[in-house]
Amino acid sequence: MARVIGIISGKGGVGKTTIAVNMSALLQQNKYDNILVETNFTSPTAGLHLGLVPAEHTIDKVLKRKMKIRDVLIEHPSGLTIVSFSMVLKDLKDIDPEELMKVVRRLRKESDLIILDGPDGLGKETILTIENSDDILIVTNPELPAVVEALRCARLAKAFKKNVLGVVINRVGEYEYELLPEEVENITEERILGIIPEDRVLQEAIAHRTPVVIFDPEAPSSVALRELTQDIIGISLKMKKAAKKMPSEKVKKVEKREELKFFKKIKHTLKGDIIGDFRGLFGMMKRRKSEAVMKKIEALETIKGSPVKKAEEKAEKKEERKKGIKEKFIEFLHTDYDLKTLKAKKKEI
Repeated sequence: MARVIGIISGKGGVGKTTIAVNMSALLQQNKYDNILVETNFTSPTAGLHLGLVPAEHTIDKVLKRKMKIRDVLIEHPSGLTIVSFSMVLKDLKDIDPEELMKVVRRLRKESDLIILDGPDGLGKETILTIENSDDILIVTNPELPAVVEALRCARLAKAFKKNVLGVVINRVGEYEYELLPEEVENITEERILGIIPEDRVLQEAIAHRTPVVIFDPEAPSSVALRELTQDIIGISLKMKKAAKKMPSEKVKKVEKREELKFFKKIKHTLKGDIIGDFRGLFGMMKRRKSEAVMKKIEALETIKGSPVKKAEEKAEKKEERKKGIKEKFIEFLHTDYDLKTLKAKKKEI
């Protein structure tokens, strides 16, 4: 059975997906069989890091019994295998995140390692990612809000009795306002597993839709990612030397055309009634939530003296009191009184 590592972060934009993609690519380069699975079903972005626009061979088709698992294992030119959700919102209607985890359990038989690229925050999808992982890796930035969220992630993982491998501090620029590694360790109460520097080459690699460990194996971020992956997996990893060539004007023009084609493909995939798709997706979520609330209310109503019953009784008494006041007021309007009796009657009402 494959080992499952869940990569999570309490705050968005810390580079969690970048780390997941590069770890997977680096391991595949070293013939360490692994599958990268996105568990963020509302905002899948790992495919975009690799120049893929998930729309057809996606995991939501497996959950709807339209495809088999093997049909949605997409192999990238780098060698890594990715399983992603569709970017088209209407494809996500009637998808239950819990069903995804059944697929993850089946994928354990297909590989030596499963890397789960979890969602941001501490919602249901994150909890399911934690529940279905053997080990948890937490990604943060050297900023207080991100580090506090990393602490919450660690505590949540431990509440589920999961092994927290440690914390990765990403995008470290050595600015004086950044938290120091020992400060991050002190706040999160977890060991610092890796420090990834802020690297212009990494941003360039994302723009070229290629993992930085392949784009430039000698870049500072690539070296740090290799050390991190070695520490987690416990094996020595090698990176192929990149052939550094200055691209000719002709090559640059071809790359530009390919880039425009890619952007056009994204726009084509996302065309349509996006407002309608959102309404359909979140309407479905709201219905599920409403059903859950109604079940809870029904359960409470069966309990004698429950808060629901007490609230109902209180509302009934209030309604009766209002009715009585209304009747007295109508009587007051239709009766002639002298001034003294009128004042007394007014006080009574």
